Amino acid sequence: MRAALRERLGRLAPGRLPAPYLAWAIACWILTAALAVAILVPGVTDGIAARPTGSTGVVGVFTAPLPLRVLVTVAAAVTVGALTVASLLRAAGTRARLVVVAAGSVFPVLALAADRHVLSAVAALLLLVAAVVAALRRASAAVGGLLASGGWVVLAVSQFASDADGGWAWIALFGGAAAFAAFGAYYGVARAAESRSALLRPLYRDTLGTGALLAVVGVAVLVTAARLTVAREVFPPPDPELWSPFAETPLSWLHAVLVAALVVAVGVRSVRRPLRRSRARGVTAALAVAGNVQLVLGVVVILAGLLVAVVSDRAFLPDVAPVAVAVLKFAATVAIVVVALTPVFRGTTARSLAVVTGAYLVPLTLHGLLAATGTLPESLAGFPASPVQLAVLLLLVAVVAAVVPALRLALGPGLIVRLALVPLVAVHAGWLLPAAWSGLGRVVLVVGVVLALLLFLPKPPDDARRRAAVVVGASGAQLLALVVFLLALPSFLDDPSIVVLGLFWLTVAVVAGLVVRTQPGTDDEPAEEPAAEPDDPAEAG
Repeated sequence: MRAALRERLGRLAPGRLPAPYLAWAIACWILTAALAVAILVPGVTDGIAARPTGSTGVVGVFTAPLPLRVLVTVAAAVTVGALTVASLLRAAGTRARLVVVAAGSVFPVLALAADRHVLSAVAALLLLVAAVVAALRRASAAVGGLLASGGWVVLAVSQFASDADGGWAWIALFGGAAAFAAFGAYYGVARAAESRSALLRPLYRDTLGTGALLAVVGVAVLVTAARLTVAREVFPPPDPELWSPFAETPLSWLHAVLVAALVVAVGVRSVRRPLRRSRARGVTAALAVAGNVQLVLGVVVILAGLLVAVVSDRAFLPDVAPVAVAVLKFAATVAIVVVALTPVFRGTTARSLAVVTGAYLVPLTLHGLLAATGTLPESLAGFPASPVQLAVLLLLVAVVAAVVPALRLALGPGLIVRLALVPLVAVHAGWLLPAAWSGLGRVVLVVGVVLALLLFLPKPPDDARRRAAVVVGASGAQLLALVVFLLALPSFLDDPSIVVLGLFWLTVAVVAGLVVRTQPGTDDEPAEEPAAEPDDPAEAG
């Protein structure tokens, strides 16, 4: 084990990097350490504050102490430089090199121009032009990274002449980070459910005995009964309302029955014909984006306001109508389902996930659209089901199937255990993650980011350029994660309701993706045990 650890730590191999690229990697490591201190030391980030404006939830006025603003902009400069270096080392064509340089360098020019720092904006623009010329002439990647980061250095210097709110640069940076943090909260619910469900994989076996099967289902029944009664208040509001499913309308239970039946049907079919675990995470990420459409619109509003401020001295931050958000959520959900029905998704978990989730989310988003337009009939109010209703129904199916021999044989113990446990894990996944804005959450994230570079860096190739691209790119990505995290700390989106909204939006997707049986060795999933035929009829009964 020591040898394996030594080998992994040796993958950074600073001594094997050419000096210009080693300098970029070291700069990333130093600033990663500085940001880690700022995030973890109590009180350092207390001076960052957010005051929201408008209806999008991500537009607002932000204030931060000068040292933190300088630290963030310098870290952003090194991040852009390092990622530009890594991209240029990999980019073969001129067009790709130009896109890389422009993507990293254009923001400081716009932000400085919008805040009317004319001389600084001109300096950043000249550095951008120099970076483009260097890319066209195929200058070294180290030089290209240095020029691409120059505008961010100018932005850092300009902070000494800025007010505490920092102007448009910080409206855009903090707003973008807030939107990304909310997306991360949604997607994190799905990834947490996947990781915790993986811990239970030893129970997903068709060779599981009847006694063990009944014991597992019994534990799920006890936990669910506790959450519906005495343990309803374990998590903060609005979770208790979520765990009051019997107060929902009869129509919502009809919706829940239809979705649960579809989950069971897809699961049973996969037992006979296992699916390829392919593109499921992409569909989940797309659904997370659809669930955060209002935040995407908020970022669009910020960018529009930034561009208007560049060409005029006028504030432009329009509100986003709730109807527009509802229309886009409905349209995006339908589009994801339609795409998943194309032939390329045939036989994949992505299709089953999208179809089942569509049966849940299309009525949910249609309900929201009708409510936003004021055309929702009173008889349909509260029609969409909640994830807890689905979990209760799937647990009921698991109980009946575990007790009735014919159903136990038809479904198989593996699927029965999944129907009992996966929904229960999914509806708790978000709460099992330490909140990013809590003390423990900060420690977990910082330690995880550092360990990701030290222990999980892919083995770099022997070629010096390709090795530099891997090491510098990973170091820049590590620094980027902490920059975004620090920017997201003052977000006014760090509210427990975000977790519940994430559960509402993605729990069914998680359940649909995890209850199915997959083919051995597909994607990044380990091979699953195939369904086993019992040798003894008495054992099957």
